[in-house]
Amino acid sequence: MGELVQVRTKLIRPMEDELFPTFLDYVLSHYVFNQQQKLNPPAVRAHEDGYFVLDGHHRLVIADLHGVESIDVYVAEHSHDILKPEQVPSISEDALDSTNSTIDNNFDVAIRFANKLEEMGLRTFTDLRNKYPYLRSLDALKDYFGYGQRDLSEPLSFPSGRMLIFEE
Repeated sequence: MGELVQVRTKLIRPMEDELFPTFLDYVLSHYVFNQQQKLNPPAVRAHEDGYFVLDGHHRLVIADLHGVESIDVYVAEHSHDILKPEQVPSISEDALDSTNSTIDNNFDVAIRFANKLEEMGLRTFTDLRNKYPYLRSLDALKDYFGYGQRDLSEPLSFPSGRMLIFEE
C-alpha cells in the first residue's frame, strides 16, 4: 500500500517533457495565494536512490521554481495503489480521480520514460524547466501568464478541457 511521505525534491526525476500552460497557471495561482497545500501531492514510485514521477510534473516544476527543497508526495508501491480521500481531505474528487488514474497508467512505464529523458539531458526538474524559456524564472512565468495585469482574487479552479503545449 502506498503512503504519504516528505522527500527531497532533488531526488525526484521527471518522466515526461511536455508541460501544459493551463496546469502550470493553475498550480502557480495556488502558490501566489500561498494555498499550495490545497493541491494534491505528486505521486511517485521509488526506484534505487530516488523517485520517478507518476503524476505531478506541473506541481514539481512550480515547486522547483519556488526553490522548494522537500515536498509531500504519495509513494505508490504498485500500479493499483490509490490515494484515498481521507489521506488528502482538502483535495477535490476530480483531482483525486485524475491522480489515481495516472498512477495506474504510468507505474509500469515510468522507469523507461525517465531513462529516455535522462538520455536527452533532462534528469531534474530544473533541467525540464530550462527547456522552456517561460520557465527559466518565476518572473518570466508570471509575465507569460500576465500576473501583473490580471485581476486574481483567488486561485484558479481545476482546469479541464483541451490543454495547450508550450512552444519551445
